[in-house]
Order: sequence, then C-alpha cells, then structure tokens
Amino acid sequence: MTAPARDPRGRLFRRIFLGLHVSVAAVFGLSLTWGVWQGLVRIRPPKAQPKLEVSACADDLSALRQELVERLAGFPAAESAALEGRRYEEWAVAYRHRVASSRQRCTPPQGATGEQAQAMNDAFVALLRSVDLSEIQATHWSRHLGPYLDEAAAAIERAR
Repeated sequence: MTAPARDPRGRLFRRIFLGLHVSVAAVFGLSLTWGVWQGLVRIRPPKAQPKLEVSACADDLSALRQELVERLAGFPAAESAALEGRRYEEWAVAYRHRVASSRQRCTPPQGATGEQAQAMNDAFVALLRSVDLSEIQATHWSRHLGPYLDEAAAAIERAR
C-alpha cells in the first residue's frame, strides 16, 4: 500500500503560509533584538570616567540609596497606582544607569584599601538588589494593591 499523494494545489498555500510564518518570526526576532540592544545602551555607563576617592564614592552611594528610599516612599501618596507604576519603570532605567556609572567610577575607588574596595562593591551589589526587589514591589503596587486604594479614594469622593 502506498501513501495517498498530496494535492498539488495545496503546495502554493503551504509556500504562502510558510513565507508568512518566516516573515513574522523574522520581524519578531529583529524587534526583540533591537529592544534588548536599546535597553543595554540606555543603562550602560560611558566608558572612560575618572575614578573617585573613597569619600566621594561613599557620598554618591548614600545619595543613590536615599533617592531610592524617597522614590519608594512616594508610592502611597501617588494620585494613580497604574500611572505611578509606569513612571517608576521609566525612573528605574535612568536610576540603574546612574548606579552603573557610579559603580564604574568607584570600582575600585581611588586610594582605597582592600577592605574599603570590598565594602564599596558589597554596597553596590546590595543597592542593585534593592532596585530589583523594588521593581517587584512597584509592580505589585501598580497592579494589585494600588488600584483598590484608587477605587476606595474614588468611592470616598463620590460619597462626598
């Protein structure tokens, strides 16, 4: 017994759909690659920056940490949870760029001992981990808790 022969009229449709599939896959792959490249360009620090002294690096790290804490503290006071989540995502990209730039200038700091250089590296690792976790918090806020608080505020205004 032989297998039934394929209808030759279907060959044209197979070729058309294969071409369409390959085109869509290629466009998707290129747009994904372009987006990753643009994201890396936005957070990558400039290449040649002078090294900073230990005290300047510590001050810079302290200011970056304080900026993150203040930004997170602003979530409950935001007028809209969804808008605040989007604003935070945009802010976080610029913030990561500043952290990467500071890390480049402070790894290792100029005139630092081995212990100071290690402490500085530990501080940068902890700060970046804090940003990672804060993005989780921002997402949770803007998608889950915040909308209910927005809804409660709107209902209170309607009741007045």
